[in-house]
Amino acid sequence: MIVIERFYSLGEAESARLELGFHDIDSFIEHENTATLTPFLMSGRKSGIELKVSEENAEEAARILGEWQARHVAAAGNPPFASYALPAVIGAGLGLLFIKPLLVGLIVGAFIASVGITIFNHGISRGYDAARSEREDS
Repeated sequence: MIVIERFYSLGEAESARLELGFHDIDSFIEHENTATLTPFLMSGRKSGIELKVSEENAEEAARILGEWQARHVAAAGNPPFASYALPAVIGAGLGLLFIKPLLVGLIVGAFIASVGITIFNHGISRGYDAARSEREDS
């Protein structure tokens, strides 16, 4: 099996694999499990997700993928990086949406805990002082 094309995302690689399958060419996506389980390691890296075919089908597969990519670009434009901008912005926004309350909660919780510990220690200190004065009086 030889690498016929490299892709930015698993979805693109899978779509190309299905196109080759439609033309009765068997293909294999290298690193599919890694791209599925840890997509942040693979997405956006043109060298990461590889589509492989047998050597005897390589020329025909390259022709089919060339036509497929031309149709894809004609229909949707050529968005290799733009297609990742919106999910990245949405992900960052959601991250801030969920992380900010956690950070605020952590800061408020630490403040409340420090106030509580100070009050508790002050109460213990007063208790020791009261016990000491009782012993001295007796």
